[in-house]
Amino acid sequence: MTGVSGPTGATGASGTAGSTGPTGATGATGIGATGASGAPGASGATGPTGAGSVATFAALEIPGSGGKANREVKAGECLCSTATGSPGQVKCPEAVSAGGFTEDAALLGPMPVGGATVSDLYAVTNGKAEHAEEATVAVIDNSVGKTLMSCAAKSGSPSSCSASRTGSASEGHYNEVKIAIKSESPGLERKSWRVTFRY
Repeated sequence: MTGVSGPTGATGASGTAGSTGPTGATGATGIGATGASGAPGASGATGPTGAGSVATFAALEIPGSGGKANREVKAGECLCSTATGSPGQVKCPEAVSAGGFTEDAALLGPMPVGGATVSDLYAVTNGKAEHAEEATVAVIDNSVGKTLMSCAAKSGSPSSCSASRTGSASEGHYNEVKIAIKSESPGLERKSWRVTFRY
């Protein structure tokens, strides 16, 4: 027959800790929502005005004349464009329709696609305006008879004038420069002229 069980023995000491297990795999990268767009930045400074082209109309001393013979511009005449002919003066031409063809040396054009802005008129003559003498220099859209800009030479030696305001020359149109001389202005009659403007 089995005898009576003996008393339970004391608990043994704890065993040593086991080694650390391997690092787990890196989790997937999360994607946050896109932030709102920022407000537009301020506008930059306006750039400088482009130089454009310079038109020259003139009636000058005849070469070889020894200074005795000038292109004698009379009231109501037009100057020749140096882009299309030699310096000189002529009767102002009849209107040339937009896009039309002409061989008239007094006309500059046709104006390019989109037209052109005429500005910065400057005119000078070898004449001398005294007292109430005056000559008006006008840049005219020949195709429609519209004055684009003008200035008046009134005094000084040589007499000159200028204007900075602008006028619009339409696509396909032609421009001319007309000299209108006030009556009883002998100091400005039959003189030479140079006229320039930007376009």
